[in-house]
Amino acid sequence: MELHATEGISVQQVADFAGVHRSYFSNMFTTQVGLPPLKYMQRIRMDKAKQLLKDTDVTVTEIALSLGYPNLYSFTRAFKIYYKVPPIMMRRTSS
Repeated sequence: MELHATEGISVQQVADFAGVHRSYFSNMFTTQVGLPPLKYMQRIRMDKAKQLLKDTDVTVTEIALSLGYPNLYSFTRAFKIYYKVPPIMMRRTSS
């Protein structure tokens, strides 16, 4: 999951790859990791986004698309919900 989380993969695709039903995979994953698979993938994406915002000059749109978000709006909204600040503010506070 960590290798492909930034490619916009779904929990269904991961379950299919593992050869198990989605609900079984989700239940087992949550038991083992302590987070549902969707939240785990979101954490990976948000950690990567934060790192890119702080360590690079890549545009927010490029970051959004590189992390598997379909557009800037959906990324910005998800980022703000996760970190409580918009991506541009995260970038400014790291400068």
